[in-house]
Amino acid sequence: MIEMNFKPKSARKSEPDPDSTEDEPIPTYEEWLDEGAEAIFAHPGFALAKGAIEFIKYLWTRERLLISLLIQKDIIHEHEVKEYFGDDAHKAVEKEGVKQLTTYMLRAASKGQLTGPSGKTLDPDGVLVLLNDVLDLNGTGWNGRTVEIMSDMMGDKDLRSDYDKEVSLLKKLNEKRAAERERLAKNQTRFEAELERQKDLEVQHAQQRKHRLKIYISQCRVADKPTPSDEEQKQMLEGEIPIPKVA
Repeated sequence: MIEMNFKPKSARKSEPDPDSTEDEPIPTYEEWLDEGAEAIFAHPGFALAKGAIEFIKYLWTRERLLISLLIQKDIIHEHEVKEYFGDDAHKAVEKEGVKQLTTYMLRAASKGQLTGPSGKTLDPDGVLVLLNDVLDLNGTGWNGRTVEIMSDMMGDKDLRSDYDKEVSLLKKLNEKRAAERERLAKNQTRFEAELERQKDLEVQHAQQRKHRLKIYISQCRVADKPTPSDEEQKQMLEGEIPIPKVA
């Protein structure tokens, strides 16, 4: 089974922030496969496996033991090794091998003798698509479709269910975050309402102090008592000192 340790792209370049209330983006199945393929093919272990495959191909095409034997028997000379077994010869052999494989599969497909990973009979066009996806004949690189085909060819049918599980987890996470956003919004509404109430009370208290100060000043004048200075009146209005009562 191919492990698809999915991590969403944008905010998911790292683990989801447990303190975040933003929704995690939910990818399509194709995006999920491509992200998984990107992670798999970038893995050092996969690079090592590709290197081993290339090394085996190198040994097969050059056949070092045979080359050594041919030189020892004077069948070929050192300067002829590159001509017969060099990089160009290696590429030519590999190209010819792919060509023969393609020809064989196209003939078999035209006779209805080939089936794809899903069990559907392949036509020649389907063979070319499959070969390009698996062998990357066009040099476009491997992607999520390659992962899906390889998984299917190995009999692993769990990729779609793995994707569904990931989506289900993301949806649950987003539901939890939506509930948290709603709770925070309600708290914010209550907080703002309380602030507004406090402001209203402050306004009412200021009006009441202003009214009481006017009465106090009027009473001082009637009773022929000294009125408070401008600074004292300011302090009384701001509640820094109490407004006296006239006896």
